[in-house]
Amino acid sequence: VHPTLDNGKLWDDTKWQPFVEQTENLCKAFSNNKSRDNKNRAYFKQRTDKRGFLRISGANSSSSLSMISIRRMVKDDLAKWENNEAGDPDAQANSRMGAWEFDAKCLNISTPLIKDVCRISKKYDQSDKRKRMVPCPTCGHWHSLEWENLKHSIRPDMDPNEVHFTCPANGCVIEQRHRADMLAQGRWEATQTDRPRPPGYHLWQAYSNLRSWASIADGWITAK
Repeated sequence: VHPTLDNGKLWDDTKWQPFVEQTENLCKAFSNNKSRDNKNRAYFKQRTDKRGFLRISGANSSSSLSMISIRRMVKDDLAKWENNEAGDPDAQANSRMGAWEFDAKCLNISTPLIKDVCRISKKYDQSDKRKRMVPCPTCGHWHSLEWENLKHSIRPDMDPNEVHFTCPANGCVIEQRHRADMLAQGRWEATQTDRPRPPGYHLWQAYSNLRSWASIADGWITAK
């Protein structure tokens, strides 16, 4: 389920179809859905052997969140969902899994947006709030990479390449060059364990190999 049906169609064209075409087993399983121009296959793709299907829906359309029962669901860009003509699309989507109350699985994914009204932030607050823990490369202390820790090393007149984290236990300097080894050893730890809760995972740019700490610092300096 995407924020809108148009988002879903774009995901189909730019992600799902290339994925199928480059994956042999998926190509065989969905060989009757090859044509991107087939309007009937834009939002519903059935396996050739009839053993399953993919339904692409939009939170902005209550009709696309009706009729069928779903055991496995992914809610993408959840923070961007807005109420549709029938009300809350999150509740409508959840109702599709009612037939499998004890066997359904739902994955909520999003970048958080506006504090206090953000759908994905509320989901995370209700979860066991797992964080990715990494070891300090010098002393081995396990900790999560926190924005406030990185921000302390940023100055408006500095070279962004000097930005670094500081070990919260012993003050060791943690540089960009340490990241790959730290991430390879990383582990998830729940931080909210007062009662049984669904698993929730938080990651931000500092963990991503697609973004340098220098560029994060430069972006923050520019915004300031």
